[in-house]
Amino acid sequence: MRLIDKAPALFLTICFVVLYTTIAVEAAMLASGMLALMWVTFGLVVVVAGGICAWMFHLLGDGAPSAVPSPVAEAEDELRRRDRQLELGAVARPVKLHPVNARQPVLH
Repeated sequence: MRLIDKAPALFLTICFVVLYTTIAVEAAMLASGMLALMWVTFGLVVVVAGGICAWMFHLLGDGAPSAVPSPVAEAEDELRRRDRQLELGAVARPVKLHPVNARQPVLH
């Protein structure tokens, strides 16, 4: 989505140029009545639609989350979250009981 983020007006301009060019070609096809122009228009629509789909898949490929998160990634995220909470002091540090005297906590 870099183009949308950096230049939304340019992105919209590209969308409208593609849209209205396709409409103009379809109108010319209808006005002429030639079978060959109909096939050219059909090919143009297929190529444009495929190009738009490929472009969007390319844009979404960078940051789209996977459908099934792996357990390793979930564990790493949990560790990062825990470390961040420890840095901020939001979570108390783990307390170990001393083996000799179980009533006396030892802070680590």
